[in-house]
Amino acid sequence: MHCISKDKLNELKKEKEENELLMDNLVSRLDGERCVAGIKKKELATQWGVSPSVVTDVFKRRTQMSFSYLTKTNDLLKKSDTSKLNDISNYIRSAKLENLQETMEYLSLRGDFSILDQVINKVKEKGNIEWAEIYLLIAERYTEEINFMEFYKKIKEKEKQVKSPEMNILIELILCQAMYQCGNYSLLSEQLKDLKLNINNITNRFIKKTYKIRLHDAIAVITLQQGELKKSRKACTEVLKACETDSMYKIAEVTALGKLGESYIFEDYYVSKAYLESAISKIDLIPCCYGLDKKKEQIMDTMNFLKIYHWKEIDEVEDQLSGMELAYYLVKKGNNKGAENVLLDLKKKNGRLSDLQTYVLALARDSDKDLLKQSLKMCEENGNIFYSFLPKKKLGFI
Repeated sequence: MHCISKDKLNELKKEKEENELLMDNLVSRLDGERCVAGIKKKELATQWGVSPSVVTDVFKRRTQMSFSYLTKTNDLLKKSDTSKLNDISNYIRSAKLENLQETMEYLSLRGDFSILDQVINKVKEKGNIEWAEIYLLIAERYTEEINFMEFYKKIKEKEKQVKSPEMNILIELILCQAMYQCGNYSLLSEQLKDLKLNINNITNRFIKKTYKIRLHDAIAVITLQQGELKKSRKACTEVLKACETDSMYKIAEVTALGKLGESYIFEDYYVSKAYLESAISKIDLIPCCYGLDKKKEQIMDTMNFLKIYHWKEIDEVEDQLSGMELAYYLVKKGNNKGAENVLLDLKKKNGRLSDLQTYVLALARDSDKDLLKQSLKMCEENGNIFYSFLPKKKLGFI
């Protein structure tokens, strides 16, 4: 049996006492600032989304303040960024492990990846490598240029090692995102089947709540791709409803607005455009990182596709286009040869054309029926039912 030396025990005890003192000082100072600002506990309870007794328990040190309570208090106090960062630094140094997990979840949902990196390191120090590595994967997806197929393989490998039920659910949710990015839509429903039940079994209220939003986020994306518009819009609405009372879900809010906009592409130009513009404006409020830049580009591509499809507000659009969107624009302008050249260059570069690229090539070749049927078959095999509307409509099936 491994024994811990007396010196090590004393060191751990001293560290624990220092952390408790640091947290006590932080909470005491926040309570004083609250009083000076004239903010009553009832008002703070509303901000936290809890009963006043929970606020009392936190300030009486009966329970440790969670990270979300800290950030909501600082928002209410309208503290400067410097003061907020100082509080966050003290919190990360002194919080217990369970609250650091909540902190990682909170920061990853908000898109605060630079601070998340600090928490990941602290969690590693405290010995929970599993949690740290999974949130490192989430951060990597947004902060680095990644090959999604390689990223998917990395997550699958990590899935075999995960033991915590909560982290197992989180891995499944990340896998769904990776599968979507790889263009594998057909298996996604199977991936999500048991997640709702598993999430309901989580005992940590904060994690249960945030995982439900992550699940709605995944459902919104997947059901739209499968052509189930009502389900997708309902899931988006659930996310946006949560955003009304909590500023934590910034990335999910962008996805929900973007998918709502996309869901109206073929139905209503102005509704679609309004949601897409709102998604872009929300991205601009989140700290800049590679993954969010790419997300913004994708939403801009969707916006341009919308304009080309309806042939509205297309002045100066051409300068923003590349790839399939450029080819689609050239077809609509009547430059079929130019569109075909763009697509053949894409095929040479990537080795193949996607389902929608094949559709546009069919248009460039005077609505070639064989290519339209091939595009439709590819859409159905990929589970890309939403965009199968295009070849179906051209073939006269709808």
